[in-house]
Amino acid sequence: METDKKSQVSKITKDYLQNRYSKNTEEDIQQWLIEDEYSAEKAQASLEYWDTLKTKPNAKTRQVLKRVNARIGILKTIPLRRRLMRIAAVLIPAFILLGGIYYFSRQDKMVRVIAAYGETKHILLPDSS
Repeated sequence: METDKKSQVSKITKDYLQNRYSKNTEEDIQQWLIEDEYSAEKAQASLEYWDTLKTKPNAKTRQVLKRVNARIGILKTIPLRRRLMRIAAVLIPAFILLGGIYYFSRQDKMVRVIAAYGETKHILLPDSS
């Protein structure tokens, strides 16, 4: 008897998903689907129907999904760790690049000082000697 009831639940759920009914009938079925009784069977039947669909998502599908998620309160949130990793992925190479530019621009260059025979020149070295 219990198996028969489960198969009826599965049949009703699949039938509802495959066909369209009057507004009142659809509301009644939706209320029945929301109820906790036989929720596992309803979910299983919905999943089986979903798996039989051969449609591929497109841009319109994504837009509709975003609207539905916004309506039911599901927001796409990026975890803090992932956000910090993205920031680090940008900042670390930037700091390395800026450090390299600073290092090589501050590096003293070789200077050749030539004095004529008998001439004396004074130069001040970076270590003040």
